[in-house]
This record gives sequence, structure tokens and C-alpha cells, in this order.
Amino acid sequence: MTPAPALRMPAAVEYVLTRRVPCALLAVVMFSTAWWLPGSLQHMRLLAWMFAMAAIGMHLLTPGLFALITLGGGSGFALQVAVLSAIGVGLAAGMQPLVGLLMLLLYGVMPIAAAMSLRRPGGLARSGQNLAIGLLLAVMVGLLAGAGAAHMDMRGYVDHLLSPMFDSAASQLHGQDAEAAAALAQFRRTAAWLLPGSLALGLWLIWWGNALLARSLARRYGFFRGEQAPLLSIRFGRATAYAFIAAVAGANLGGGDVQFVAVGTAILGAGMLGMQGVAVAHTWLKIRQQPWMIVLMYMLLTMWSVLAIPFVLLGLMDTWFDYRRHMRSADGG
Repeated sequence: MTPAPALRMPAAVEYVLTRRVPCALLAVVMFSTAWWLPGSLQHMRLLAWMFAMAAIGMHLLTPGLFALITLGGGSGFALQVAVLSAIGVGLAAGMQPLVGLLMLLLYGVMPIAAAMSLRRPGGLARSGQNLAIGLLLAVMVGLLAGAGAAHMDMRGYVDHLLSPMFDSAASQLHGQDAEAAAALAQFRRTAAWLLPGSLALGLWLIWWGNALLARSLARRYGFFRGEQAPLLSIRFGRATAYAFIAAVAGANLGGGDVQFVAVGTAILGAGMLGMQGVAVAHTWLKIRQQPWMIVLMYMLLTMWSVLAIPFVLLGLMDTWFDYRRHMRSADGG
């Protein structure tokens, strides 16, 4: 079958994405919309809410911009744009170099590294693994630095960060409902344990989604050369499986900051292996031509989070047994 011809990118878009300064200005605007756009319409609540959602969306698409220009112009061009963008963001934030450094490393370097991985054989899984490691390190190092500055352990520091929200909720009880107060305290402890891993997992889903979106756009406009494997073929390999098993062991046997980091690592690893397990189940149902079961599977996953556990185990077992290889041979694919 002859592949469809690549589309022509609009001239204005091509001009911006292929020149360092205009592309850096676009990145600064996308990154900074989250703090200036919503506040510009505070007197109009509905429009302010709509603009806030649009601003958050633009902000979260910033890593995709760097991944896209990496696929089109290479890592050297993308790094130069990232440095210019970081300088611009630091100036726009009121001469705060730490904000610029955050933008450079988290929104620039990490997506660039993920995009470069996508250009190599086996890059689909490698890009996801590299992003997971980088984002987990970013979250844990940030918490460790904050905890050290506050002279607290990491879990205590996260609990301190959550205290304004939970103290406000506790004050509304006025000590009248002891059972509700105990349940709130238990939820606060659980949230402190789960927050770092959940944050790393959420960032990973967004950042990797940006990299895959950039790959899709690069394919559409004919300038992608690299890993062509579809998302349903994802297998993260034994290193991810062993890291998850070690993290689960550390979460149950360790103590202090080691246990806290292990819990966060286990949550992130569970998310990655759960995605692999969902890909296995999706492929199995697709081969058997059961689209409604696929829809039902995703609906149940959305409504009932506990259902994710079997998919995590399925993804873990798929690391060694490669179930989709047998599915494809049975299907004649």
C-alpha cells in the first residue's frame, strides 16, 4: 500500500518553528500563560475559567514544542531554543533564575532527550523509560532539597506542604465529629505518602504524551525518521520490572526517606506496567474484534481505579512472556 503523501506545514508555523528566536518566544508565551492569562479576566468568571483551562493546556503542551523541534531540527537547534526560552522565562518571572532553570531542565532538556530516543530503534519504550527516570529524580530531588532546607524528613515536608488544605478542612469540623476528624487525619497521612509518586506519574503521562504527539505531527508533515512502532506495542523491558519489584520491597521493608522514595518509585512503576498491561488487553480484544469490550475496559478503568491492579500484574508478567507475540502469530499478523 502506498503511504499517504505528507502534508505541507503552514508557512507561518514553519517560519516560527525553524528559527531560534521566534520559536523561543513561542515557548515563553506557552510556558507563562498559566500565570498571566487567567488573571486578565477576573471580572468575567466564565471567560476567566475558560481562559484558565486554555492557559493550562498551552502550558502543558510546552514540552511537546521542544520534542517537535527536536524531531525536525535536531538536538543542537532544540537546546539553543531551550536556553533562549529559559532566559526569557527567568526575565518574565521577575529576574528569577530558578524558574528559568526549571523551564530549561524540565520543559526543555527532558523532552529533547525523549525525542532523541524516539529517533532510535526501540525508542518508544526507551523514551518512556528515560522520561520516567528524569521526572522521578526531579520530583524527589526537589522534595529532598525542600526537606533539607526545612530540617524535616521528606514525608514530614510533604505533609507540611499539604497542611494549609487539610488544616482548613479540619477547622470546619470545629471538633464536633471525632470520627470525621480521624478519617481526615488518615487521609492526610495517605496523601502525604502518595503525592510524590502520583505527581511523578502524572507528569510522566503528560510529558510522554507530548513526545508521542510530536512524533505524530512529525509523521503527518513528513519529517520524522525513527521508531515507528505503535503505542499498543509498548514493552518497557526487564529493567523497569526489576525496579518496580525492588521498589515494592523497599516500600514494605524500608524506613524513613528510603521507604518514602520507594513508595513513589513503586507508584510510577505501577503506572508504567499498568499501561503495558492495558496494551496487552487492548491488543487481545482488538484481534478478536470486540470494540465494545475495549470501550468497556477503559470506562471501568476510569470509574474503578482498583481495577488497575490486574493490569499492573499483566504488564509485569508480559515482561517475560511477551503475550502479544503469540497473539500476532495466532492472528496471522
